Amino acid sequence: MVARRCALALVTLMLAATPLFAHPHVWADIRVELTVDSGHVDGFWVDILFDDIYSHMVLMDIAPGTTSLDDKARSAIGQGYFRDLRFFDYFGHLTLGDKPIKVPSPEKFSASVDAQHRLAYLFYLPLRLDLSPAQTLKVSFYDDSYYFDLEWANSIPLLFHATGKGKGTAKLLPFPDKAFYGGVIPSFAVFSWGG
Repeated sequence: MVARRCALALVTLMLAATPLFAHPHVWADIRVELTVDSGHVDGFWVDILFDDIYSHMVLMDIAPGTTSLDDKARSAIGQGYFRDLRFFDYFGHLTLGDKPIKVPSPEKFSASVDAQHRLAYLFYLPLRLDLSPAQTLKVSFYDDSYYFDLEWANSIPLLFHATGKGKGTAKLLPFPDKAFYGGVIPSFAVFSWGG
Protein backbone atom coordinates (compact mmCIF):
# COMPACT_ATOMS: atom_id res chain seq x y z
CA MET A 1 0.00 0.00 0.00
CA VAL A 2 2.84 2.40 0.89
CA ALA A 3 4.63 1.55 -2.36
CA ARG A 4 1.45 2.24 -4.34
CA ARG A 5 1.02 5.64 -2.67
CA CYS A 6 4.65 6.51 -3.34
CA ALA A 7 4.28 5.49 -6.99
CA LEU A 8 1.10 7.58 -7.34
CA ALA A 9 2.81 10.57 -5.75
CA LEU A 10 5.80 10.16 -8.09
CA VAL A 11 3.58 9.98 -11.19
CA THR A 12 1.66 13.06 -10.02
CA LEU A 13 4.90 15.01 -9.58
CA MET A 14 6.17 13.91 -12.98
CA LEU A 15 2.95 15.00 -14.68
CA ALA A 16 3.01 18.33 -12.90
CA ALA A 17 6.49 18.97 -14.28
CA THR A 18 5.44 18.41 -17.90
CA PRO A 19 4.53 21.23 -20.30
CA LEU A 20 0.95 19.95 -20.30
CA PHE A 21 0.28 22.12 -17.28
CA ALA A 22 2.33 25.12 -18.43
CA HIS A 23 0.74 28.53 -18.42
CA PRO A 24 2.15 32.04 -18.53
CA HIS A 25 3.19 33.90 -15.40
CA VAL A 26 4.37 37.06 -17.14
CA TRP A 27 2.59 38.94 -19.93
CA ALA A 28 4.17 41.45 -22.28
CA ASP A 29 3.37 43.44 -25.41
CA ILE A 30 5.95 43.65 -28.20
CA ARG A 31 6.56 46.36 -30.78
CA VAL A 32 9.20 46.26 -33.52
CA GLU A 33 10.54 49.16 -35.58
CA LEU A 34 12.54 48.30 -38.68
CA THR A 35 14.01 50.43 -41.45
CA VAL A 36 15.00 48.98 -44.82
CA ASP A 37 17.21 51.20 -46.96
CA SER A 38 17.35 49.95 -50.57
CA GLY A 39 17.07 46.39 -49.31
CA HIS A 40 19.63 46.80 -46.49
CA VAL A 41 18.54 46.14 -42.90
CA ASP A 42 20.95 47.55 -40.35
CA GLY A 43 18.84 46.22 -37.47
CA PHE A 44 15.62 46.88 -35.64
CA TRP A 45 14.30 48.30 -32.39
CA VAL A 46 12.38 46.12 -29.94
CA ASP A 47 10.03 47.57 -27.35
CA ILE A 48 8.69 45.21 -24.65
CA LEU A 49 6.06 46.41 -22.19
CA PHE A 50 5.49 44.08 -19.22
CA ASP A 51 2.36 43.53 -17.16
CA ASP A 52 1.90 45.46 -13.92
CA ILE A 53 2.54 42.52 -11.55
CA TYR A 54 5.88 41.57 -13.09
CA SER A 55 6.80 45.27 -13.27
CA HIS A 56 6.00 45.71 -9.58
CA MET A 57 8.13 42.68 -8.68
CA VAL A 58 11.15 44.04 -10.57
CA LEU A 59 10.74 47.53 -9.15
CA MET A 60 10.46 46.17 -5.59
CA ASP A 61 13.66 44.21 -6.15
CA ILE A 62 15.64 46.99 -7.83
CA ALA A 63 14.18 50.21 -6.41
CA PRO A 64 11.84 49.51 -3.46
CA GLY A 65 9.25 52.19 -2.79
CA THR A 66 9.63 53.98 -6.13
CA THR A 67 7.56 54.08 -9.28
CA SER A 68 10.26 55.53 -11.50
CA LEU A 69 13.79 54.62 -12.52
CA ASP A 70 16.99 56.54 -12.00
CA ASP A 71 20.28 55.70 -13.75
CA LYS A 72 21.32 53.31 -10.98
CA ALA A 73 18.04 51.37 -11.22
CA ARG A 74 18.22 51.23 -15.03
CA SER A 75 21.75 49.88 -14.83
CA ALA A 76 20.73 47.25 -12.26
CA ILE A 77 17.86 46.07 -14.49
CA GLY A 78 20.14 45.97 -17.52
CA GLN A 79 22.88 44.05 -15.69
CA GLY A 80 20.43 41.66 -14.01
CA TYR A 81 16.98 41.02 -15.41
CA PHE A 82 17.68 42.00 -19.01
CA ARG A 83 21.14 40.44 -19.33
CA ASP A 84 19.81 37.11 -18.07
CA LEU A 85 17.49 36.96 -21.09
CA ARG A 86 20.56 36.17 -23.21
CA PHE A 87 20.12 32.52 -22.15
CA PHE A 88 16.79 32.63 -24.02
CA ASP A 89 18.04 34.70 -27.00
CA TYR A 90 15.92 37.54 -25.64
CA PHE A 91 12.92 35.44 -26.75
CA GLY A 92 13.80 36.36 -30.34
CA HIS A 93 13.33 34.04 -33.31
CA LEU A 94 14.69 35.27 -36.66
CA THR A 95 14.64 33.71 -40.11
CA LEU A 96 16.03 35.01 -43.40
CA GLY A 97 14.37 33.09 -46.22
CA ASP A 98 14.32 29.53 -44.87
CA LYS A 99 17.44 29.87 -42.72
CA PRO A 100 17.35 30.70 -39.00
CA ILE A 101 19.51 33.65 -37.95
CA LYS A 102 21.26 33.81 -34.61
CA VAL A 103 19.78 36.55 -32.45
CA PRO A 104 22.56 39.14 -32.09
CA SER A 105 23.62 40.72 -28.83
CA PRO A 106 21.40 43.74 -28.16
CA GLU A 107 22.71 47.28 -28.22
CA LYS A 108 21.44 50.56 -26.74
CA PHE A 109 19.36 49.00 -23.95
CA SER A 110 17.19 51.24 -21.83
CA ALA A 111 14.46 50.63 -19.26
CA SER A 112 11.59 52.90 -18.32
CA VAL A 113 8.30 52.91 -16.42
CA ASP A 114 5.09 54.18 -18.01
CA ALA A 115 2.23 56.14 -16.39
CA GLN A 116 0.63 52.88 -15.18
CA HIS A 117 3.96 51.87 -13.56
CA ARG A 118 4.60 49.13 -16.13
CA LEU A 119 8.20 48.31 -16.92
CA ALA A 120 9.38 48.67 -20.52
CA TYR A 121 12.57 47.52 -22.23
CA LEU A 122 13.82 49.19 -25.39
CA PHE A 123 16.81 47.75 -27.25
CA TYR A 124 18.34 47.49 -30.70
CA LEU A 125 19.16 44.20 -32.44
CA PRO A 126 21.85 44.78 -35.11
CA LEU A 127 21.45 42.55 -38.18
CA ARG A 128 23.39 44.22 -40.99
CA LEU A 129 21.99 42.11 -43.79
CA ASP A 130 20.52 42.60 -47.24
CA LEU A 131 17.08 41.48 -48.35
CA SER A 132 16.70 40.28 -51.90
CA PRO A 133 13.32 40.17 -53.65
CA ALA A 134 13.31 36.40 -53.17
CA GLN A 135 13.85 36.56 -49.39
CA THR A 136 11.78 37.56 -46.43
CA LEU A 137 12.90 38.44 -42.93
CA LYS A 138 10.69 36.86 -40.29
CA VAL A 139 10.81 38.19 -36.74
CA SER A 140 8.99 36.73 -33.75
CA PHE A 141 9.23 36.82 -29.98
CA TYR A 142 7.98 33.95 -27.87
CA ASP A 143 9.03 31.84 -24.92
CA ASP A 144 9.17 28.10 -25.65
CA SER A 145 8.34 27.30 -22.04
CA TYR A 146 5.34 29.65 -22.18
CA TYR A 147 6.33 31.17 -18.82
CA PHE A 148 6.35 34.53 -20.63
CA ASP A 149 3.40 35.24 -22.92
CA LEU A 150 4.74 37.73 -25.45
CA GLU A 151 2.19 39.10 -27.87
CA TRP A 152 2.24 41.81 -30.50
CA ALA A 153 0.86 45.08 -29.18
CA ASN A 154 -2.75 45.76 -30.18
CA SER A 155 -2.02 49.25 -31.49
CA ILE A 156 0.80 49.67 -34.02
CA PRO A 157 2.80 46.47 -33.40
CA LEU A 158 5.03 47.17 -36.42
CA LEU A 159 6.70 50.42 -37.41
CA PHE A 160 8.18 49.86 -40.86
CA HIS A 161 10.19 52.46 -42.78
CA ALA A 162 11.28 51.91 -46.39
CA THR A 163 13.86 54.28 -47.85
CA GLY A 164 15.98 54.37 -50.98
CA LYS A 165 15.26 52.34 -54.11
CA GLY A 166 12.62 49.63 -54.16
CA LYS A 167 9.65 49.06 -51.91
CA GLY A 168 8.96 46.96 -48.87
CA THR A 169 6.05 45.42 -47.04
CA ALA A 170 5.46 44.32 -43.47
CA LYS A 171 2.67 42.16 -42.10
CA LEU A 172 1.87 39.85 -39.21
CA LEU A 173 1.26 36.19 -40.00
CA PRO A 174 0.28 33.37 -37.63
CA PHE A 175 2.75 30.56 -37.03
CA PRO A 176 0.39 27.59 -36.46
CA ASP A 177 3.20 25.01 -36.37
CA LYS A 178 4.32 26.58 -33.08
CA ALA A 179 1.00 26.44 -31.19
CA PHE A 180 1.42 26.47 -27.42
CA TYR A 181 -0.59 24.69 -24.79
CA GLY A 182 -4.19 25.79 -24.86
CA GLY A 183 -3.98 26.61 -28.58
CA VAL A 184 -2.07 29.90 -28.31
CA ILE A 185 -0.43 30.62 -31.68
CA PRO A 186 2.47 33.08 -31.94
CA SER A 187 2.85 35.32 -34.99
CA PHE A 188 5.78 36.38 -37.11
CA ALA A 189 6.37 39.86 -38.40
CA VAL A 190 7.24 39.24 -42.05
CA PHE A 191 9.30 41.88 -43.89
CA SER A 192 9.84 41.61 -47.63
CA TRP A 193 11.53 43.78 -50.20
CA GLY A 194 11.01 44.27 -53.93
CA GLY A 195 13.23 45.95 -56.48
